[in-house]
Amino acid sequence: MLWGHPVAFWDTSGFVLMLVGAGLGLAALLVALISSVILYKVTGQQQAQLKIESDAASERIEKLRSQNVVLEKLVSPRYLEQQHAATKLKPAAASVTYWLTSVSDFEARFVSQQIEYLLQEAGWKKFSGEPPAISFRSFEESGIWVETGEERALPTSQTALSLVDRIKDSDVDARWHMRPGLPAGLIVVMVGLRPVPMEIILNLLKKFPNSGEVGNRIVP
Repeated sequence: MLWGHPVAFWDTSGFVLMLVGAGLGLAALLVALISSVILYKVTGQQQAQLKIESDAASERIEKLRSQNVVLEKLVSPRYLEQQHAATKLKPAAASVTYWLTSVSDFEARFVSQQIEYLLQEAGWKKFSGEPPAISFRSFEESGIWVETGEERALPTSQTALSLVDRIKDSDVDARWHMRPGLPAGLIVVMVGLRPVPMEIILNLLKKFPNSGEVGNRIVP
């Protein structure tokens, strides 16, 4: 007898309690295992969601960076490389004269001053005759227009095209155009407004599809 009960009773009770403890331990283990599985699945879903959100954020950042480059180009003044360009244009100094004008715009006048310096460094002489009767309303008011009175293949026009190429070397829009009636050997340089980048134009056309045109600064 032990504490009022046979020893066999305590042996049986101890065995039963051991089984109950083992069952509770097993139940606890199963609960822990199930919790781990659930936590793993939830964590996996969260990670997948975080990756989706991260990829979307990266895409938005890249888009904003691209838009920023476009806006930077839109608001930054045009700059021309001058020394190297002047060296390339010097051989034509004796055969041409130039007349330079710009629209009434601060940035366009700034570009005009750069071209003036470039041509002076190249040794080109200013046209001393009566200024050509050219109205800015008679040409598209964006970009830089270099005009001659001769056909494209003739020497003055070839020199004008060389000037166009030197301007384009600085990633600045410029085009040649023949204007009949200009004096022989004269190159007219007209500096218009800074062109609107095509990305901006397309965005405007999407927003205003029935507008027909988006101002006079569109580059065709």
